[in-house]
Amino acid sequence: LEKEKEVKVVLDKKLAECLDYRKLDVAMLIGTDVPEQISYKEMLIFDDFLGDGYVPEPIVLNEVTYPGMYWEGYVLDGEPFYKGTVRCANDDFLIAGPNTIEELSSHLSAGMCKARYYNKNAIY
Repeated sequence: LEKEKEVKVVLDKKLAECLDYRKLDVAMLIGTDVPEQISYKEMLIFDDFLGDGYVPEPIVLNEVTYPGMYWEGYVLDGEPFYKGTVRCANDDFLIAGPNTIEELSSHLSAGMCKARYYNKNAIY
């Protein structure tokens, strides 16, 4: 709920700026700057909230650390939240997902990306 409030505050503020600008008559528009676009930091808040967030390696799901893996999906306070995908950091290979944290963590093991890296580079 805290994240929802933060997103709403940013959107309401930007909407108010745009509406105030739009209300200006032509004479006032000439000397007035166009409202600035939403900042990169604010966009990251939206991405996290909308399921496009990112958590770099190592990730922690259900109190288990997974080295060499990163998270893409919903993020809350810098941590994986609700639903997403898990990928290997060394080659972006999709290990699991999209699915909930509970479902993903039940199918992951900490060495999956390391084993994949060694198998991929093996000389036979």
